[in-house]
Amino acid sequence: MKINTKELEDTINPVQATDLIYGINDRPPFRDAFFAAIQHLLAIFVAIITPPLIIANALSLDLETKGFLVSMALFVSGISTFVQCRRIGPVGAGLLCIQGTSFSFIGSIIAAGLAGGLPLIFGCCMAAAPVEMIVSRTFKYSLCNYSFSFGYCGAAYRA
Repeated sequence: MKINTKELEDTINPVQATDLIYGINDRPPFRDAFFAAIQHLLAIFVAIITPPLIIANALSLDLETKGFLVSMALFVSGISTFVQCRRIGPVGAGLLCIQGTSFSFIGSIIAAGLAGGLPLIFGCCMAAAPVEMIVSRTFKYSLCNYSFSFGYCGAAYRA
């Protein structure tokens, strides 16, 4: 049996030259990090405030309530992103995972809002959140790998 030395070298030394500017453990200069942070902030800001605005407009809420919904979306996104980054107990990934609002449930939230207003929306969200947490801890993504499409599971786990 002939051994391919090139393949063996690639297996032992798999590091290849790349066009990456920074490595995994490198710290970019403050200026580069600052502008990257501003770019991320502007990108996620739109995704976080749009669903509350869509829901508030569909329910014909007043300006004060719209502002409250947007403020709470930003506040909760910040708190949950902090928990995700810092790992508080068994909760969190220990990585920067931006937690924001989801567009997946806008239709059902608007339907609940038209039926019972904001109290029904908040009640449904509080009742559904523990169910989603239990399902995520019970099935550990294995159910999605074999039973559901990626698009469905991505939306369910993202929300």
